Amino acid sequence: MTTQAPSPKKFKYQHVKSTITDMIGQLDPGAKMPSERELAQANRCNMQTIRKAMSLLVEEGRIERRVGSGTFVTQRTTAAPKTRHVGILLHAQADAYALRISSLIDQEAVNEQVTLHTQIVHDFDDSANKAIATLQSIGCTCAIVPWLPWDQNQPLADLVRRSDIPLTIPMLLPGLESHCFAKPDTFGKSDIKFIQLAGEYFHEMGYEHIAFIGPLVEGNDIVERKIVGYTQFISKHQLDNLCHLVAMDNQAMNALAAKLAKIAPRLAVTCFDDSHAIRFITAMHKLGLEAPKDFVILGWGDTTLAQTCDPPLSSLSGNYRVGAKWMLKNAIGLVRGQVRQEPKSAGLKLRMRQSCGGNQLAPDALSQLLDKVGLSLRDQSETLS
Repeated sequence: MTTQAPSPKKFKYQHVKSTITDMIGQLDPGAKMPSERELAQANRCNMQTIRKAMSLLVEEGRIERRVGSGTFVTQRTTAAPKTRHVGILLHAQADAYALRISSLIDQEAVNEQVTLHTQIVHDFDDSANKAIATLQSIGCTCAIVPWLPWDQNQPLADLVRRSDIPLTIPMLLPGLESHCFAKPDTFGKSDIKFIQLAGEYFHEMGYEHIAFIGPLVEGNDIVERKIVGYTQFISKHQLDNLCHLVAMDNQAMNALAAKLAKIAPRLAVTCFDDSHAIRFITAMHKLGLEAPKDFVILGWGDTTLAQTCDPPLSSLSGNYRVGAKWMLKNAIGLVRGQVRQEPKSAGLKLRMRQSCGGNQLAPDALSQLLDKVGLSLRDQSETLS
């Protein structure tokens, strides 16, 4: 769905482009345009901004460049610019999920007939500034940030506000709602739903001690939404609160495993993502405990690491191809002053492996359990998209 942005950020080159477009409207077809230097002086901007605006007007078919002669008005049209080059700002700490999203964006770019240019960034400060400058120099008029570390919300927000090209981001940040790939009333619903579905799944299996494990980080909306989902679930069933946020070091996870091991084998665990699930499984291994014999566990994301985990990790996930599609669509839309966002949350599916204990149930019993919870299985031959 395409909607007009209520108050999208307008970049300098867009202001300049609008001014030049108005000027073109007063000229006859075939009229020669002022030089880029004259336009830069008239618009009080640098040559790079003028060239970017002029390149968009060439793509629209409003003007044409003639080698050795200058730039001329071709036709009066309101056609939207054709964005041919889009940047990807991929953080150096990118995990398997981020790499998958980037790969899917690349596939969607083929459908949109655009070329992607990826820049690795080590932060959303100087490193990202240099990357954006590089992307601009090769003709990118927008860029996508497919993933960010948990503690980088504010640095990313600052980057979006100062960037010379519009950025589409994977988060809903205050004041930057139009830059998110999903609508505000849609974004994040799957985070809450995931925890609730995972909890209901384990509760129907008879578990009364159901924990949630996530990262110890402040100000992360995704973590907060999953905690909300977990809190609503345990309140509904009047269960003990076993919400645990842990630091990234192994010592913290080992300490948590030692604490929760006292509940085994009556323990079920839902995790923020596959990474936390695998770290917990590893910590429990050190104590001589294994899933699903001594505890059961579900991850989130269905990453490649989930397949190679010991035991293979059961994991819930959404349709990432949908998210990738809207990341690209919104990036292109922002160049044109439009907001194109995912209109509704994609459905969640369970990739059944060994860790959650479901494959130990009889087929009919498992089918009834999933129907009652409202979960569907992702076919083992189905690639995650």
